[in-house]
Order: sequence, then C-alpha cells, then structure tokens
Amino acid sequence: MVLKLRKIYKSPLVIFLSLLLIANMAFTASAANLEESMQALSFTDSKGTVLPYRLYVPDDYDSGKEYPLLLFLHGAGERGSDNTVQIKYNVKILDRIVDSADSGHDCIIVAPQCASNHQWVNTPWGNGSYNQDQVPISKYMAATVELLKNIQNEYSVDENRLYVTGLSMGGYGTWDIIIRYPDMFAAALPVCGAGDPSKAELIKDVAIWAFHGDKDDVVPVSGSRDMAAALEECGGNITYSEYEGVNHFSWHNAYAEPDLLSWLFEQSRQEQDVPEPPESTTSLVPTETTGGYPTETTDGDPTETTDGDPTETTDGDPTETAKDSGTPKTGAGSFTTILFILVIASLMTVLCYVVKKRKAE
Repeated sequence: MVLKLRKIYKSPLVIFLSLLLIANMAFTASAANLEESMQALSFTDSKGTVLPYRLYVPDDYDSGKEYPLLLFLHGAGERGSDNTVQIKYNVKILDRIVDSADSGHDCIIVAPQCASNHQWVNTPWGNGSYNQDQVPISKYMAATVELLKNIQNEYSVDENRLYVTGLSMGGYGTWDIIIRYPDMFAAALPVCGAGDPSKAELIKDVAIWAFHGDKDDVVPVSGSRDMAAALEECGGNITYSEYEGVNHFSWHNAYAEPDLLSWLFEQSRQEQDVPEPPESTTSLVPTETTGGYPTETTDGDPTETTDGDPTETTDGDPTETAKDSGTPKTGAGSFTTILFILVIASLMTVLCYVVKKRKAE
C-alpha cells in the first residue's frame, strides 16, 4: 500500500494535474472574495436608465465618520447586465483596497456596469484625443453621476475625497467625467484612455496619475500623452507613467504600482499642499492622432451600430466591429500566480522523471 501510494505521488502527471487545480483555485479566489464583499445593486436614474452596480462599504462602517469614495469604470469587455464581470476581471486595485489591513485605505467603492452596445464616452477609442464639445455625455455616464450623488446622500462620504479610476473604455470615462465635473473629484487614475486636451485648464487642480503602454494598438498612446502634456503646460498636478514595450493591458502594471494606494488616499480637495506624486516616467510630448471624430447623425449624436466598438474604415469614419478584443478578462495577480505555479509544476514534473529514470538504471 505504501509502495503504491509512493508511485502515485511520484507520478509526474498526478503532480502536474494537482498543481493545475491549485492554479485554478488561485485564479478564482480573488474574484469570489470581491463578489462576496461587494453588494449587487441596481439604480434607475431620472431618465429611466437602469444601471447595475456593485457597492463596497467597509465592514466597520461608522456613519459618524466620513469615508473617501472610489468610482471604478470598467473596460469594454465587461459590458453587460450580469452585474458581476465588471468586478471579476481587471480590478486588482479593488482587491488591494478590500484586502488592505491599512485603515487609511478604508473607503466606499462604486463599480457600475455599462450596458452592451454602449460606452462611457461615445467616441471611437481607436482615435485617441477628441473634442468633448462634439460628444454629449453618454446615458450611462449621466446615470453614474446621478448614482454617485445618491450614494453621497445615503452614506457618510467625504466630499473632498472622491476618486475615480478606469481602464481602456473606462480610461476614456475617467478623463471625461473629471472634465465634465472638475470640482467633483480630488484625484483620478486614468489607464490607457484619452480625453480632450483643450480642456486641461479645467482639471489642473485635480491630482492625476495617468498610465499607458507605449505599444498600445487598441487605444493610441497619444491619448494619454496629449492630456499629460496639456496639463503640464497649464501647471496641472499630473504624473504620467508610460510603460515601455507594454501593449494595451497596461492596467496590470498600473494597478500593481507599489505607491498607488498611498498616493491616492493622500489626495484631498481641501488640502492646499497636495503631496507630490512619484516622478513621471516619460517625457510629456503631445502627438497627433490619425483618426477623426465620430460621424454624426442629424441630431448631432455619434452614430452607433450594434456593438459600440469602433474601428476605422479607409475614409477615416468610425464603423463598428462585432466584438471588442481590447479588454482581456484576466487579472494581473491571478496571471502571475498561475504562471508561477505552472513553472513550479513543470520543474517538479521534470525532476520526478529524472529521479525515476535514474532509479530504473
């Protein structure tokens, strides 16, 4: 019996499959924890738009204490109505806050879900910078603003410490909401997005740490470079981190920044001497985009088709593709864990094979 167990234990296949099972458990554990920690709720705004959202309130919430609030805007791959995928994928920053033992990171988190076929900002994200005057606020962004006001009325929120972050489509949303409501937010973390550089003066007092990969082939890096350069020119509180050799998935890098949470939670609209963010990692040089603005219908709204993922035709007008491929459903922490375990599994498999072969000789 002992001999049989030893043979099973030493089987490379058994070891490999066992570690794959552990990897799968590691991949799903973080998402499961967030789903348990964040309430699944729904909000209907004054125009009848239904907005599913997740809400996190600290376990030891005290109505006599004011809490900062973080708005998280997901990417295109998490659109829908299940009220789950927007926190299940790409949200390592949410895991870091919820799992943090630092009471200074206690905050209320709001994570709305944009519906399929819609966007936080009705502009083709393949074009980069855009003219906000030509792009009315989207119905789901308007609903999100109403939701935030509703939560501020219901919970004890520090109105001087509202923060916003978003990736890809949500990166566009982050720039868009702070420009439309420049007095609402103390800090913003836009990741691989774009905005309207001509309105940089409006948000020069908002503490902003922006991120982008220099090889991004979904949202052009020019979008972040243009905003960073415009803000630097007008004396804004801007830090821009550009990751060399990184494609579209720069949120893996951004949300893993060691100083991210400490920087974020230090920001307040009350304070005159705002702490300086980490040193910028790239030069701030504005670049030109190659695309135009959305084609407009007779009422001035951007033309939409069945999915809302814009690409460009040969004449420069945006069209729609059937599926967004710019937002993979994976998290930085889970990916790293799985890669590490697979490497260990492979090494153990090889080691067991070598040991077995030597004993046979």
